[in-house]
Amino acid sequence: MRGYAADMDNADASADTLAQFPKQLREDFADSNVHIIAHSMGNRVLFRALQSLTEGEASHIHEVVMAAPDIDAGHFENALLVLRKRAQRFTLYASDADLALVLSSFVRVNYARLGQGGDGVFVAEGVDTIDGSDAVKALVSVALNHADVFEKERLISDLHYVIRHRTPVALRHGLTKTPKGDLHFWRLRVGRRS
Repeated sequence: MRGYAADMDNADASADTLAQFPKQLREDFADSNVHIIAHSMGNRVLFRALQSLTEGEASHIHEVVMAAPDIDAGHFENALLVLRKRAQRFTLYASDADLALVLSSFVRVNYARLGQGGDGVFVAEGVDTIDGSDAVKALVSVALNHADVFEKERLISDLHYVIRHRTPVALRHGLTKTPKGDLHFWRLRVGRRS
């Protein structure tokens, strides 16, 4: 927790460098698709980098996966009009069992974290939000649960279908469409795969 402010500064300082990477990939591999996965505060770097790219520079970015993003949900929502033009699809993995994000919300009082699930789960047009809270809680873990998308079989399987097969969220197994206001998100179901 003591290093949190320094981590934010380092993340902000890295955004320009990250923005150069997709540009270089476009030059070196013009016909290739790029998928980007960011975790935790890495989403802060990605968020700023994507904003700095033009539509042309980002035209080869297909999938952007935001796992447990430790960024301000309001800032992200305000930037969505621009961000939607920087990738073909955004997938957000959230959980209210992520203790690292709970601690982050104490540091950033009154600023909901994008990766928080449960009642405060983020929903927006153009973002496939997957709330893995129930699946994580069912495993009765005492860990921070901050890297679940890379550790829990159900989440890894869903991520596989996002990246490898580019399967639309409505066709992926083990997800339940859940309304929130006029929009919806997807709950990762607990139990056997359907």
